[in-house]
Amino acid sequence: MIAVTTQFKNHPCFSKHWSGLEGSKPITLIIGKNNTGKSHLLELVKALTLTPLGKLSWDIKAEARLDESSLKQAFPPGRSNSSIPGNYWDHHGVHYIGKIATWTKQASAISDIDLEEGELTDMYAAHERAKEFRQQCLDDLFQKSTHLLHGKQFKHLLADRDIQIEKRSDDLALQPNGTGATNIIRKFINSADANFPRELVQINLLKALNKVFGNDGHFLEITVQHHDSKSEDGSSEWWEINLKEEHKGLIPLSKSGSGLKTIFLVLLNLIVIPKIENKKVENYVFAFEELENNLHPSLLRRLLDYIQSYTRQREFGSTSSHPQVFLTTHSNVALDYFAGYTNAQIIHVSHDGKSARTHTVSNSANQLSILRDLGSKPSDLLQANGIIWVEGPSDRIYFNRWIELWSDGEYQEGRHYQCMFYGGGLLSNLQATSEEDATKELINLMKINPNSIVVSDSDKHSSRAWLKPRVKRIENEFADLDQDHNFHWILAAREVENYLTGDLINKVIQRPIANLEAPEQYESFFPKKSTPDESYMETKLNRKSFDKTDLAIATTPHMTKATLATRFDLDASMTKVISLIKTWNQ
Repeated sequence: MIAVTTQFKNHPCFSKHWSGLEGSKPITLIIGKNNTGKSHLLELVKALTLTPLGKLSWDIKAEARLDESSLKQAFPPGRSNSSIPGNYWDHHGVHYIGKIATWTKQASAISDIDLEEGELTDMYAAHERAKEFRQQCLDDLFQKSTHLLHGKQFKHLLADRDIQIEKRSDDLALQPNGTGATNIIRKFINSADANFPRELVQINLLKALNKVFGNDGHFLEITVQHHDSKSEDGSSEWWEINLKEEHKGLIPLSKSGSGLKTIFLVLLNLIVIPKIENKKVENYVFAFEELENNLHPSLLRRLLDYIQSYTRQREFGSTSSHPQVFLTTHSNVALDYFAGYTNAQIIHVSHDGKSARTHTVSNSANQLSILRDLGSKPSDLLQANGIIWVEGPSDRIYFNRWIELWSDGEYQEGRHYQCMFYGGGLLSNLQATSEEDATKELINLMKINPNSIVVSDSDKHSSRAWLKPRVKRIENEFADLDQDHNFHWILAAREVENYLTGDLINKVIQRPIANLEAPEQYESFFPKKSTPDESYMETKLNRKSFDKTDLAIATTPHMTKATLATRFDLDASMTKVISLIKTWNQ
């Protein structure tokens, strides 16, 4: 039987409080102050990969759903005993199928068994001998139970790590402190053995390294050099990893910064180690400690992005068949990155001076409490990487859908950007300018977030019509801002609904209209008192009203990039928006 929730105590660090894993996600972020017990929690993770729960030396509390296969081992079908009423399986074991059980193991004894929906009520549930028999069978089942991580390969990278010149060895093992890395690279680059393909390092590892570094560096080659001078008698070979950069030549990795070494070791674990051990990546648990050490925040984000992409590089069949990555950190950058990410869980480790404890973070209020614990201000974290200012709720619905389409689902509101409303006419109370040029009477968007996109309806009734003064003023202010981080999008159409097509509208109205035309570029979409009977809705749809938000909710699921890309400036403007969001999140 496999448990997903497993907690422990009576551990030298976690001595008093039940602490541990309350679920399973591809990525687990273990965050807290220094010396609170983050590394000690990895002791539990490693133990769960190796040892059945009943044989762990600590007190254990676990939860699992009872499955038929495991129960049949505890209650063998076809067996019976004269002292036990009924058949082991048909009258006892079968009643537990699908129930969620929690239990505690202290020393070697199982206790405090609790079943979802209470105790059983079958015909033998109250029989004293049957109750004792069932208790004994469940005790044996829980003693043999394992965690979801059981059987996976545990790979550990310590916070104190390095890559140095190494003596040649046939032992291709990567130690938690980085020892062995040079010897592994030497083997893959120099060996003629087909089990050690040179391409894995020279192409795959190099490509991943350049992807993480992005604009911060570009490496042309990974190679190794032989150091004759390291051996006095010449009996031993010493080797060193070198990275080749344009205009710099070969740079010894041992003399490079610890940030580069950290990234190299992470990629070595993820890409090369499974090849050496001839195991699938889903059979691994990787534990990386304090990756933020000596890494610039933008470089750390790209490394975290690579890690999360690695865990979902293929469609894994179940929660037990994907690689799992545990990251210990005290970095608010890591918390910011994984907050709200559905495939990650965040565990906060704290210490009261006597015992460490864990708390699985479930909402933004908990995340803010971590900020306080780390000594950060709310403005340091959980602030949107960029804000997209739209006029109202319906615009937000359209805009989020367009971002989903143009980014192939890569960017999501709440994680990569945040939409805010400014309410059309209220734009006259806003400004977008430097602090020196700001007017006290107006709210400065740049003080709220220096990464901003403002989307404004043109409200034009023709191509020659003038923009409203407030829109023109914001346009002029944005022209003086950093164009790599800010954009004022004045719609090429009158308003956002003009980007809809006739086919989209036909899909959401009760009686579709044959050959329904799309709204024209400057056509008024909704009825207006000043120009009765002239709107698209009145002339083409024969309607007097349509709730804007309802229309947005109804049409967006049917949208595709192909059908919208030809609508006025939508493709060019959305391409720029996606580029900006990418910049915000680097």
